[in-house]
Amino acid sequence: MGYDIGPRIGVQGEPEFNNQLKSINNKLKEYGSEMKALTNKFSENASSQEALIAKTKTLQKQYDTQKQKSELLSSGCESSNCHAPFNFTDNLQDVGISTESPFILKSGFFAR
Repeated sequence: MGYDIGPRIGVQGEPEFNNQLKSINNKLKEYGSEMKALTNKFSENASSQEALIAKTKTLQKQYDTQKQKSELLSSGCESSNCHAPFNFTDNLQDVGISTESPFILKSGFFAR
């Protein structure tokens, strides 16, 4: 039996964020299932006006939900400051690794 003795970091608002993200993902799955059902329903007459209207409504719901998800992720990213550029070589220097090593390229990636 393994034990997890590592530190845990809690972020204020994280459970609400995760719940909102799960809800949005569930809606997207539901709309995907709805689209499959519409495709099956109108398989004989897929290009009829009724079929196209129904598919368009479902696609619009998917689009709106994706937009909502994008806004949620953007707001989460902004609140956690993840929009700051990641500088690999600065982080190496922070932990005491010289960036003058012949194994580290100027791009910050390791050479083999």
